[in-house]
Amino acid sequence: MKDMNLLHIVLIYLVITNVVTFFMYGIDKWKAKKSKQRIRETALLGLAVLGGSIGAWLGMKVWHHKTLHKKFRFGVPVIIIIQLLLIGYFLISNIPSTSCSTNGPALHSRRTLGSKHSSPCQTFSGMSTP
Repeated sequence: MKDMNLLHIVLIYLVITNVVTFFMYGIDKWKAKKSKQRIRETALLGLAVLGGSIGAWLGMKVWHHKTLHKKFRFGVPVIIIIQLLLIGYFLISNIPSTSCSTNGPALHSRRTLGSKHSSPCQTFSGMSTP
């Protein structure tokens, strides 16, 4: 249950961060056209690093903003790739193990009718694993 709450919090954070980042790129494009004070490039890239990389990429495409700057053209896709690799790593590392024993080798045995062990895995001593 706690994992589900954490997942919801992370998803909400990512959605909000990406929406804010997307509109920040649009606001900066508007400010550029109106010759107003701009949003710093470090702030725009920082939002991407903090989880708004998809919003940054979409903002670049939709608003046609920062597309000629190498640090944005190559930096934002690199940030996306790194973030996707991190997400994949955390998802894979949280998959429960399917092995029968974590404390050493185990014999896989078939349960027979009347078997008093509830686990399909037994250690060499014949006791079921926790």
